[in-house]
Amino acid sequence: MNIENTLAALATSPTEKHRFHLFGKTLSAQIAIPYHNQKVTEYYRQACGANYPSISALADKEIEFAHFGLILAFEEQTVIPVCDEERHLEENLRQAVQQFGPVFIRNGIVDNLGEDFLQKNMFPGLSFHVDRGSHMENQISLFTRDPRDPDQAKPRLTSTLFMSRRATCYQAALEGKDVEDFQRCSNVFLFDDNSVEGKLGEVVLEQSWRAAEGVGEIGIIDNKAVFHASYHRGERGYAIGTRYLF
Repeated sequence: MNIENTLAALATSPTEKHRFHLFGKTLSAQIAIPYHNQKVTEYYRQACGANYPSISALADKEIEFAHFGLILAFEEQTVIPVCDEERHLEENLRQAVQQFGPVFIRNGIVDNLGEDFLQKNMFPGLSFHVDRGSHMENQISLFTRDPRDPDQAKPRLTSTLFMSRRATCYQAALEGKDVEDFQRCSNVFLFDDNSVEGKLGEVVLEQSWRAAEGVGEIGIIDNKAVFHASYHRGERGYAIGTRYLF
């Protein structure tokens, strides 16, 4: 079964949880931050004050999502066919990424992808960045917490934060950074440990990687549309698995 009908239902009723079948399994789907576009506009209109018109003229050119982030939670541990042999993202997942930005799969694992292009990454805290340069074809980042990996079986201490390009541009401008040529931006330090907390679930999306021990978790983003950063609350957690798809 494809995902089109569920995506349409989520767009129509973004605060509701929907149950359906995918990859032969039952799962639920829900939006992580409903009305994200509206929340970004309202927050930065107030935060930027008199500078809002000039900042919005630049930020509103960047990619945004009406609703941000999709959580797919399977009822049982499921092997997710994330890509084909040529590493092209599976079409149902591609549609979800295009419509809602970050896609998070709970109770999901990947299999038979090989270890030759697996990385385990850890970045400085609150360094919002993209993984792929604009000239690269494989723009999809696939993040995995694999419960079969002894290092990743337990919940992770470090979480990952995600922002749309539009929200990232607004925040960078608010902090006095040069955003005149933001489309070329690939890395920017934003917030601090105290100021980011109040933005979580509003303009910033957090993937905590803290499902129960033994539960697989997957994250997928398109680097053309989304910035992400590690967020360390005190002690750092283990490095997360990362692969790049087309």
